[in-house]
Amino acid sequence: NVQIWKDFIAFVKIVKLLRIGKAALYYKTLDGRDYGILMKNEKGYEWKNDLSFSDKSALSKAFAIAGKLKPAELLLLPIPN
Repeated sequence: NVQIWKDFIAFVKIVKLLRIGKAALYYKTLDGRDYGILMKNEKGYEWKNDLSFSDKSALSKAFAIAGKLKPAELLLLPIPN
């Protein structure tokens, strides 16, 4: 199950969110400059946005595919711990 929608994170950014089943939740800012992944830590959850260039590139493609802007393809996405 893949879903994409717009929402607020940290009451600061309006972003597009991409959920891949129960495995991962990603965000992309509307201008496409910032990407992140929801990670679990000892206090709960936090957004990690210090992703590598290759992770950001894969997420950019994933958002385009989920939004039906590109045809489906196999991608290697970052996975939360």
